[in-house]
Amino acid sequence: MKRSKCFFSFVTVLLICTGIIYISCKDDEENGGVEGIINDSQTSQPVSGVTVSISPGNASYTTGSDGRYSFDGLAEGDYTVQAAKSGYITNTKEVAVFGTAPRKGDISITPIVPILNVDVSSLDFGSNLTTLPIEIRNTGSASLEWTVTENINWLTPNPLSGSTTTEVSYLNITIDRTGLNQGYYSQSISITSNGGNATISISMEIANPNSPVVTCAAATNISSETAQISGNISSIGSSNVIQRGHCWSTTPNPTTGNNVTTLGPTSATGSFSSDLSGLSPNTTYYVRAYATNSSGTGYSADQIFTTTSTASVPTLTTDAANNVTETTADVQGAITNLGSGSATQHGHCWATSSNPTTSNYKTTLGTMSTTGSFNSSLTSLSPNTTYYIRAYATNAAGTGYSSQVSFTTSSSPTAPSVTTGNITNITLVSATAGGSISSLGSTNVTQHGHCWGLNANPTTSDNKTLLGTGSVGSFSSNLDGLTAGTTYFVRAYATNAAGTSYGTQQSFTTTNPSTPSITTVTASSINGNSASSGGSISSDGGAPITAKGVCWSTSQNPTTANQLTTDGTGTNSFTSYITGLDPLTTYYVRAYATNSAGTSYGNQISFTTTYTLGQSYGGGVIFYLDGTGQHGLIAAASDQALSGVTWGCSGTLIGTTSTAFGTGQANTTAIVNLCSESGIAARICSDLSLSGYSDWYLPSKDELYQMYLSSAYIPNLSTGYYWSSSEHTSTYAYWVSCSSGVSQSYLKTNAGYAVRAIRSF
Repeated sequence: MKRSKCFFSFVTVLLICTGIIYISCKDDEENGGVEGIINDSQTSQPVSGVTVSISPGNASYTTGSDGRYSFDGLAEGDYTVQAAKSGYITNTKEVAVFGTAPRKGDISITPIVPILNVDVSSLDFGSNLTTLPIEIRNTGSASLEWTVTENINWLTPNPLSGSTTTEVSYLNITIDRTGLNQGYYSQSISITSNGGNATISISMEIANPNSPVVTCAAATNISSETAQISGNISSIGSSNVIQRGHCWSTTPNPTTGNNVTTLGPTSATGSFSSDLSGLSPNTTYYVRAYATNSSGTGYSADQIFTTTSTASVPTLTTDAANNVTETTADVQGAITNLGSGSATQHGHCWATSSNPTTSNYKTTLGTMSTTGSFNSSLTSLSPNTTYYIRAYATNAAGTGYSSQVSFTTSSSPTAPSVTTGNITNITLVSATAGGSISSLGSTNVTQHGHCWGLNANPTTSDNKTLLGTGSVGSFSSNLDGLTAGTTYFVRAYATNAAGTSYGTQQSFTTTNPSTPSITTVTASSINGNSASSGGSISSDGGAPITAKGVCWSTSQNPTTANQLTTDGTGTNSFTSYITGLDPLTTYYVRAYATNSAGTSYGNQISFTTTYTLGQSYGGGVIFYLDGTGQHGLIAAASDQALSGVTWGCSGTLIGTTSTAFGTGQANTTAIVNLCSESGIAARICSDLSLSGYSDWYLPSKDELYQMYLSSAYIPNLSTGYYWSSSEHTSTYAYWVSCSSGVSQSYLKTNAGYAVRAIRSF
């Protein structure tokens, strides 16, 4: 909400004087507001449909699914916000509005629902109780409608249902033991309601008819810790009583498994009495007389009494302190009488003045339900100081104290004396530091060694060695994990109970690494486009090898700026595979290794690559290389004839030809010299001049078979049959299929075979 302010200005006055009135207006600042969320107090979720009203004023707001509301344009002041919805308890909140910012007004509203609450979860009727009550309460809102469900023939609940608002309803459970056999019976009943459900365990006992029959009178002479009670045996049962007395507990139907008196056997009926002790003040007890014979135990009905509230504090003793040091001591105490009941706290209290109490320093050892001794450890004491100490114990009546004892702590301890020795054996990453303990101080040295760091005056919070307990004398430490080329500061130290002492400071600088030492491995497995080499590292130079391999070039002294392999890290020897080379080329190779100091190179080696299969060379294509890689056979790049060529001289035996590998040249010469026919296969090859080479010849059968094996390297090779220079008989010569490698002899006069010349180099 905005308000307007109107004001007279200097101009207004002038205008008034001239007969004209001018009024200037401006908007005031916005007023404040209230905003908030209405949520369910049980689920904390926003509630929709809530009518929110604010007073003073008559404004109202209905919340949506987000539970939010807001009122704005409010003047400063105190407001009451009310949240109301059917099924919920109406709630309000006071909010003070000031300034322009909205004030928070979140409100929780509680659903109107009943809640079932019962006072017990079980009822034990023992051997003689008949009726016991159960209290039913409604701790919620609205009306609690409840119903009892049971199916037990020896139990009757009354009433079976009810309606409870704010009052207490009583459900009485009655037991009927008629016709039941001896034994222990246990069942349960259910209470269901619109405010929750409950299950009550019901148990009772049918006593042995042959056990004794006893009664119990009311307790007398009741005090805060004691009471007297009598009983009577009206029948000893089937045999003499072997034990009798009273049993008691703070819950109904106590048995001989609870607190008990034992008054011994009897063979006759009659009365007896028990003195109950060790009771707690202002406490309700249930007590029954009992008597046991060989058939079982008979119990009386419960008698109930409450001890008086008169109480007494515990009584204690304490012993002299022991194990006294500069800052600690041990002391033993004892509770000799608990007074009116168990101690809720006990321990020792101490101070530098007489008669300390629990308002001074103290130990808290917890509850104690019986008399007995206990120990306390005193810490954080001051050296050479007299302390007064008392044991204490607290019960419902108050705190009791023992008599006072005193002790004096030892004088202030002294720390060890230690010196720092020389730093030796300095490497890239380690060094050895010396030191000496000249005095242990007031107590034994529990730890000693050296501490070091990058900053002056290192302490045990920095890097350190742990050499354990120490004695007077020299010691040394190995300082590991250092960084090369770095300055470190070192001090010896020794620690005892008084503290830690340090020697004078020493400093040193670790060495810097050098480049690795490496040797180049001789080249092997050399062929037309690859080779093998490698390296052997004899020293890493004091820093990890981060890269290694070989580098190569056609110029001497190659570096990693040239071609190279990368063969991992570390100092292991390695093998490198050099690929992508050119045939018949000399290469220079060096192994290399790199660390943080740089890159080193091994000795230079060199090698020359060989020819390669499929290489264009010598007027044709290389299709065979011998073991040296420097010699072999070359095939013409195309056929010299596809057909129409005979072998020649049919009926004439040349006689000197061979099928063997390497005989093609001699075969061709013999055929040409002894057969004058023109246009025959051998003469076509012998007369061939190609790319400046005129030493071509017709291949032998085995050389032609090698062409088949290397057909992938020979261009334009037919898949048909080719003449060889190998004669079979005077009328037959060999051919080879370059598609299957099959070789046979056929008539020399056949003109259907192709011709491909080869030469050797």
